[in-house]
Amino acid sequence: MSLAPQLVFFLSTLVWATTTILPPNEGRTLGKPLPDVVLTDDAGRALRLDQFAGKPLIISPIFTSCLHTCTPITRSLLKATEQLRKEGLEFRVLSVSFDPDETQAGLARLRKKVGLPESWSVALGDSIQMGTLLEALDFKTMRMEEGGYAHPNLVAVVDPQSRLSSYVYGVDVSAPQLSLAVRESVGAAPWWYRFRYALFLAIFLATVVSIGSFVYLLRRRKG
Repeated sequence: MSLAPQLVFFLSTLVWATTTILPPNEGRTLGKPLPDVVLTDDAGRALRLDQFAGKPLIISPIFTSCLHTCTPITRSLLKATEQLRKEGLEFRVLSVSFDPDETQAGLARLRKKVGLPESWSVALGDSIQMGTLLEALDFKTMRMEEGGYAHPNLVAVVDPQSRLSSYVYGVDVSAPQLSLAVRESVGAAPWWYRFRYALFLAIFLATVVSIGSFVYLLRRRKG
């Protein structure tokens, strides 16, 4: 079931920050409730994950000193969410730093740099809280010798009951794909989206069979 997003992940994120990190194991994470971890936002206020229950939540794991993909992800996510609001969708957004050396000042700089609205939460957590959240998301990171971290490029969509619903992969967050993911989290996605992995597999197998048949006929003609 996780074949399609893994392929999308590898094709869309062939950059420094993701070359050595595998995407989440969706079979282990999707449909599972996220832990009610305690975070601290850029204003120094305590923030519990359960505070976001009741509406879909888009979680973007990043770190503010990232020189590669984190800022582009945040910018594209902002643009995508602006489109979703025009569609009348209701949701919340949380950018959360997994860097243990993160600071509130760094979070504030990111907010100002990208122009994030006040309704967009930006937070950090201690090693225990963040470790618990990253484990639930199956979000792996690796500190690089030259500085920074290798990490998957993705956002996670959580349903109103705080259960992990889906991931959207890539540096450039697609508004149509994010819209479908948010709609799916509230049971409002079109029927075909719920069966997208099966459809992808069927198309893939049909393509393989077609290519195999073509090669077989070509060899018979030559023979």
